[in-house]
Order: sequence, then C-alpha cells, then structure tokens
Amino acid sequence: LAEVLVFSDPLGLSCVPGNMCRGPTYNARQPAQQSQQFQQGWGGSSASRAAPSAREKERQRLTALLLSFLRRHHMHIPGMSQEVIRRQSPQENQRIALAFLKQFATSPLKSHLDAAHLSEFRRTKELVHEAMAHLDRNSAEELALGAVLDGVREFSEILGSPDHQHMSDVDRTSDVVRRAISWLDERGRFEKIEGFLSNTTASTQLRIKRLMLEIRRTLKEERRGA
Repeated sequence: LAEVLVFSDPLGLSCVPGNMCRGPTYNARQPAQQSQQFQQGWGGSSASRAAPSAREKERQRLTALLLSFLRRHHMHIPGMSQEVIRRQSPQENQRIALAFLKQFATSPLKSHLDAAHLSEFRRTKELVHEAMAHLDRNSAEELALGAVLDGVREFSEILGSPDHQHMSDVDRTSDVVRRAISWLDERGRFEKIEGFLSNTTASTQLRIKRLMLEIRRTLKEERRGA
C-alpha cells in the first residue's frame, strides 16, 4: 500500500493547468443561493463560538484564502480571469470560489475533517488543498511532501530516520509512509484506516494526513491509558 500511495497516480488527474476539469459542470454565474448553502453547511462550529473579533479575523483569513485560490486557478473556471477577479467584490469572488470548490468536497475529505474536528477556516483550507492536489500535479507533489515533513516533525521518534537526508523526496515519502503503516499495524490500528488509504478518489496528500491523524489519535489514547 505504501507503493500505491506514493508511486501510482492516485490523483486521477483529469485536468492540468490551462485545461478544464472533467467532472461536474461548473458555471461561475450560478445562483448565489447554492454557494451560500454550501458555505453555511461546510464550516465547523468552532468559529461560531468565538468572540466577534476572532470571528472577524477568521472571516478575513477565509476571504484571503479563497481569493488566493481563485487567482491561482481561475483558468479552470469558465468566464473567470484576473481582470474579472479585480472587478468583482470580495464577496462575489468568495462565492464563485466556494461554488467551484464544492465538487472537491468528497466523502473521504468530509470523513477526514470530521475526524480532525477543525474550525471553518481550517476545513476550508483543507478543501482548497484537496482541490489544488487534483488540479495541478506540482501542487499535488508539494502538498504530499509537506504532509510527510509535517508528520516527521511531529512524530520524529516514530517516523524519523538519519537516512532521510540522503534520500530523494519520493524515497523519503515512501519510507515515512511505510514506517507509519508499520507502527499503526503493530498496534492493530491500521485496519481501521486501510479502506481510506486505498480510496483513490482522495489525493495522496489527504491520505497521508489521515495516516498522521491516526498516529496522533493512537498516541493520545495510549497516554490516557498509561
């Protein structure tokens, strides 16, 4: 499975920069109500419990995140361009970005986010990352490597190795994934997420994050039981 995660083409990349994605037909001018319904149902509950100033700060971060995604990937959305983005209000840009992104809100992503208990901003950031991983191969590779490096930093005693500094990015990713799977399997926890990791509708970076999340949860349980 480690080889499948790293070396196959699990992303199902049906679109590359400059080409439209195959999949749900998207119209940038679709009714705003659909986007509003998606936005209202997407976020977690953490932001709603925050103080007004914190909510405003998160709203600004969310707007900036979606604008950055729109500027980088506008070529995948019919009728969108940098000029159109500049002319439109931040609210309209956010609506269009969310309407486009909802096709990437797959069952594996929702399952991971529910397990991770993230805020609205973090949930949307993960949605953006999943979309980027499917839209752009370079982004897919960068995000997968980033997930591996984050995991090694957090779980250095489990996943780290002096040999990593002499490995290519692909070999290091493969080695970390193998170590993570082996560690979970020794504790009888790998079977719990094996189906998720084998689901090729999820990007490699998402499946690596789910692997790291299971290590985190296992460690917490072991510490509570100690």
